[in-house]
Amino acid sequence: MIKQYVNLPYDAGDHHGNYIQLLVQAFEFDRAEDFRYAEWWVDPVGAANTDYKYLSRGSRVRVRRRITRNRDVSFSNRLYLPHVGGDKYQVKCSKRGDRSDTVELEEIQTWRKIYYTVHYMNANCRRFFNRVKNRFKTAFEEGYVELEEVAVNPALVDEPKTRATNFLRHLYRRRPRLSDRPFHLRIVVLNDIYERVGKSYTLTRRNSKRFEFGTNTPLSDTSATNWLRSAKARIEPRGRWRNIRSMTSKVDERHIRVDVSTHRRLSEAIDNGDTIEVRVKTRERNHYCGHSIGNFCCVRINEPGSDADIERTILQTFTHEVGHGLQQVVRRERTYNAAGRPGRRENNPKWYDDRYGGQGPHCNLNAKLIASRTTTSRQVYTHDSGTLCTMFHRSDAHVDADGKFCATCLERLKRVKLNAGNMRRQGWNQC
Repeated sequence: MIKQYVNLPYDAGDHHGNYIQLLVQAFEFDRAEDFRYAEWWVDPVGAANTDYKYLSRGSRVRVRRRITRNRDVSFSNRLYLPHVGGDKYQVKCSKRGDRSDTVELEEIQTWRKIYYTVHYMNANCRRFFNRVKNRFKTAFEEGYVELEEVAVNPALVDEPKTRATNFLRHLYRRRPRLSDRPFHLRIVVLNDIYERVGKSYTLTRRNSKRFEFGTNTPLSDTSATNWLRSAKARIEPRGRWRNIRSMTSKVDERHIRVDVSTHRRLSEAIDNGDTIEVRVKTRERNHYCGHSIGNFCCVRINEPGSDADIERTILQTFTHEVGHGLQQVVRRERTYNAAGRPGRRENNPKWYDDRYGGQGPHCNLNAKLIASRTTTSRQVYTHDSGTLCTMFHRSDAHVDADGKFCATCLERLKRVKLNAGNMRRQGWNQC
């Protein structure tokens, strides 16, 4: 059986391209009689091919010409294939009007291919990637997307934690450029990654000149003072705000102390029984599992638990982030009538977005909504029962242990168009 990679530019030798040149020699027919015209058709193999309602007229399998003429004792044609993965077809050829003597060409199955290059910070990063690599590839092969490794290179820097940028360009050389763009994924495996975020805290006191409080996330440590954006205090209810930056200190990476005892006006107010309001604005580190933008994906290994726990989280992050790069989760799909003309759009009942957790589109299989203060909808998806899809919006012990897509997402992964135009629109030529 021929594996035809329908998303790639045409290359007959490597079975790339959404069409195949067909050739049948006259001697291949059982009856050697000379005849002038051959008839061609395509039969689906099995019952698992994509429903035509998801394919426009121009996307459906077809031969270029139904009838071809004998030229140089052979018959040639061209087969056009749909952009989807997993469809099986067999092309057949016979004398025009007489299918009793038929030549059957080799079966063809449609696939898509994505290349990838890995950059790792150290031996531990490489070890964890190697341990999840086969399962990572298997998760996408179930959607008929083949991942082909091109190179594995050490990163230019090995650092305990990395401040997030879109493409982390300081970790790898950008020349020569990745080959086969926009079908080439760049993967970085690093120790830890964080984004710097601004936070604000307000405290009030009437019987103490010392304020101590914890932060939501670790304080920035790029310099001795970078963590503090501003610190001010006032006497309630409407006193003038006073700068108390010099009286504010970091106890450790999650605790701050404010001592106004040396500030004459604020100290007197406390002695007089007044209430003091303190407002501190910080820069903090929000550590996370990894991210993907276009053809870039990064994943950290600094996860809690045993090696098996770490592997599971890394694997889930890989399939989740690369899944986003391959246009998952689909909100809705265009459908077509029997003639291949556009019809209504079909909604995906498992789709949700930032309003219910995470950033971007995600899958709510086996999840339920609960009240939350962290989302604009005031609701967030959490595990309900059963196994969560890898496209759930956060790492969770109930996400599929092998990082696999649920049945709903898998079907849409099979149908997604991964041609050059769509990949460029997804930003797959940015790094």
